[in-house]
Amino acid sequence: MSVRDLDSAHDRERLEKLFQMSPQDKAIPAPIESAQQTERQLSGRLQPYLLAAAATLIIVGFWYLLAPLQNEPVKKEAESISISPSQPQAPAVSSHRHMQPLNHFTADKLALTGIVDARTLTTSYYWTVIVKNNAEFRQEARGRLKLPEGAVVSRVTEWINGIPQEAAFNTVDATNFAYENVVAQKRDPLIVNCKGDGIVAFKAFPVNPHGGIVKIRLGITSPMTLNDEGICSVAAPYLISSNFACEKKEELHIEGRSMMTASQDQGLEPDMDISTEPAPAGNYTIRAHVSQSQLESLRINSQVLSDLSGFAIRATHSPKGHYIRFSLKQNHDGHGFVPNLSRTTTKPNLPIVNDESAAFRLSNLWAAEEVDRLNSGGRRKVAERMGSVFRLVTPVSSAVVLESSRDYKRYGLHKERYAVITDQTPPPEKTLAVADISAGLSGSLLQGATNGTVGPQGADATVIEGVNTAGTVICIGDPALDFVSKVLGSFFQLCLVFIAILSVAKLAQFKWASLGWSKK
Repeated sequence: MSVRDLDSAHDRERLEKLFQMSPQDKAIPAPIESAQQTERQLSGRLQPYLLAAAATLIIVGFWYLLAPLQNEPVKKEAESISISPSQPQAPAVSSHRHMQPLNHFTADKLALTGIVDARTLTTSYYWTVIVKNNAEFRQEARGRLKLPEGAVVSRVTEWINGIPQEAAFNTVDATNFAYENVVAQKRDPLIVNCKGDGIVAFKAFPVNPHGGIVKIRLGITSPMTLNDEGICSVAAPYLISSNFACEKKEELHIEGRSMMTASQDQGLEPDMDISTEPAPAGNYTIRAHVSQSQLESLRINSQVLSDLSGFAIRATHSPKGHYIRFSLKQNHDGHGFVPNLSRTTTKPNLPIVNDESAAFRLSNLWAAEEVDRLNSGGRRKVAERMGSVFRLVTPVSSAVVLESSRDYKRYGLHKERYAVITDQTPPPEKTLAVADISAGLSGSLLQGATNGTVGPQGADATVIEGVNTAGTVICIGDPALDFVSKVLGSFFQLCLVFIAILSVAKLAQFKWASLGWSKK
């Protein structure tokens, strides 16, 4: 088209403006330029989000790759049988009954204190050990203790950072799971398990190198045997194997309210350094320094001055008005008599003994027998519940000490909780933790202690009467709930990582824009 063919001056002006435009203006019409600008803005806005998502995936990937490597040394330690001094890891020992002591790993102190009560044919022991590690790497202390016949571990304590920490009692699976996970984090747990035949095993990790120590104390409740001459006797717990050397003799300190003697099958060995002497308040004391082999055949004897034809005492961990009935039965080997215990829901027509320490000892012994009866009868869930509530180390319940209250809460464990058990019908398909309070229970009695000489003592006990509001029902071991909690926890952790990286990216973008580095 030529200028001559145009019909008006207006068209000529439009053509002239068109020919005067620059090549760049002709190449990008206004609608296309606006679209490209919008795309650049959108890309700039999405860039921090994409960067945060990519960084989050990278961090999560590295986390899952490094987590197995972090726990691998601990798994190897648990599986290893022998250890080389050059290994910079916490060694483990053989799982056989007899362990080989490790180099530079010794018992710095062994002590056994006890109270003999001839009136109720019961004894309370505290067995204490301090293990010292002079090696150049951390080690796990392990040992096996032989208990007197019919005895049960009823208290477990470990000193963490110089402060005694009480154990939580729960099912074997729950306590082992907590111990293994805390060990994987290189922290301070202790676990005590029952191995059968009157043997309990303990493990404590870590014992730090270069003179580090771990202090452990086990509270033991034991029945006594009465002979025809009116003398009751009890054996002493002793260490049958450990992965630390026991070169020092064990300090023995036993008290009783009647005259006591110490004896061995072949007579007392001359180097036992044993003495019996009167103590304040009309008590008697046996002191000695003995080796583990000497403890194996040692018996503590006491004269019975009261009538043991029968009595009753308050049943602990039970509703108010429940009692433990005491009588005698012949020992299974036909030699002597041992306590015959039963629980009744009504006050029996027997003399009532008002002694809180004896109440806990007799209730613990009755509960230990009841756990064995229930477990052998195929009622493991009920046995687990009873062992956990009465805080006993049995074939179905164990004790574990963890480093912090947060660890107990994380694994659904509770310590220093003396709960009431009212029936033997657990909720279906659930494992109860230490506390189990039946709904609507009124007039129940909780009684327990946070400290004491041997076992819960009356002066230290805390009594709560009336409607029970101190206990809670805590269920663990539900796979569905555990899976949901883990998924939600991981989701929230990913969200936090994503938000943190996004905030950094947005801040960096703002800084670039303020310095003029952003694209125009």
